[in-house]
Amino acid sequence: TSGAGLFLGNLLRRLPWLALIVLVLLVATSGYTIDTGNVGVTKTLGTVNTDEVGPGFHLRLPFITEVREFSAKENSFDLTDLTPKAADNLSLRELDVTVFYKAAQEKIADLTIKYAATEERGPQGVYFPAYGVVWREARGAVYEVVAGIDSLQLHKEREILQNSVLTLLQQRLDAKDPGVFSIQRVVVRALNTDPSIEQSIQLAVQNQKKLEAKKIEVE
Repeated sequence: TSGAGLFLGNLLRRLPWLALIVLVLLVATSGYTIDTGNVGVTKTLGTVNTDEVGPGFHLRLPFITEVREFSAKENSFDLTDLTPKAADNLSLRELDVTVFYKAAQEKIADLTIKYAATEERGPQGVYFPAYGVVWREARGAVYEVVAGIDSLQLHKEREILQNSVLTLLQQRLDAKDPGVFSIQRVVVRALNTDPSIEQSIQLAVQNQKKLEAKKIEVE
């Protein structure tokens, strides 16, 4: 009896410390922070809350509510080593494009429900919303735009190519989700044609120079 009483007395004396430890653990597992420019999306027992969580410190139900932080800022991705066919049916050897896009902050939770398998986790642990959707539509837009321009003109019309891809990509995304995505910029970083095309370009330049020289002689 005395042993049991001693054990109970020790437990009661340690109880405040045990309670404090439990409290610290609960706070540590329930508190989280969302950085400026990002939003949080919470999921409790498998159900996604469609109300985004704004920047700052927040609390959640520990071990029950999962939180993912999504970028509401400008995001970018690269399309590399593309080989689309031009209007004259000649394929490019290499086309590299960078796309910059944003998703509407108030629509990110909805995107995680609709496109759950397409989000991408960044190096800092922040997710890019509907990354796979925008990537796929961007690739399709590039191939479609290039198919409407002759290979000999692509080098001269790089800015037109960029603007056309941006416009078409925005239209594609708006058709799926009106007012959700905003394409900020499209940058063509590399555009390498097939060697035979490059020879044709050089030949065309030479012929143009010869023609201009003949005109001068005639005058």
